[in-house]
Amino acid sequence: NDLTYNNGVYSGEVLDGIPSGAGNWISNDGLEEYIGEWQDGLWHGEGTHKASDGSINSGEYQLGQRNGQSSWDHPDGRKYVGEYRDGKMHGQGVHTFSNGDVYAGVFEHGRQHGKGTYTFSDGSIIAGDWKSGKPWYAEYTNATGQVIGQYVDGAWNELGN
Repeated sequence: NDLTYNNGVYSGEVLDGIPSGAGNWISNDGLEEYIGEWQDGLWHGEGTHKASDGSINSGEYQLGQRNGQSSWDHPDGRKYVGEYRDGKMHGQGVHTFSNGDVYAGVFEHGRQHGKGTYTFSDGSIIAGDWKSGKPWYAEYTNATGQVIGQYVDGAWNELGN
C-alpha cells in the first residue's frame, strides 16, 4: 500500500490516511530514506534514517526528532553514539570528529557541557568541566602525559610561565 508522502513514497501501516506503525519512506530523488516506526505521520519509536549527505542515524525517535539513544555516522568519519533530545546531542555521548579527535562526556543542546574528556588525534587530552562547548575547568595534558596547562573559568593558563 504505497502513499505519496512528504516529497517521497511511503509504504507501510497507515491510520486515517497517514503513516502510523511500521513503514518505509524514500524521497523522490532516492537520496533520503527512513525505515522504522511512525506515529501521526512522524518518525516515532525505533528507526534508521539515511540522509541525503550520506549520514546514517539509527535509534530512537520521538515526534519526528532524534530523542533517546542513537548512533550517527557520516561518510567523512564523524560519528556520535549517545543520547539525543529534540534532535540535538544531549546527555552522555561520544562524538568522533573527522580528524580523529574524540570527545566523550556530557552534552547539552548539541554542545560539550558538563564533565568530559577531549582526546586529540595526537594523544593530547583536555579533561574536566565544559561549558557551552568550551573547556571551563579543565586540565590539558600532552601526548606523553605531562600537564601543560589548565582552563579556569574558561581562560587558558599555561603552566611554567
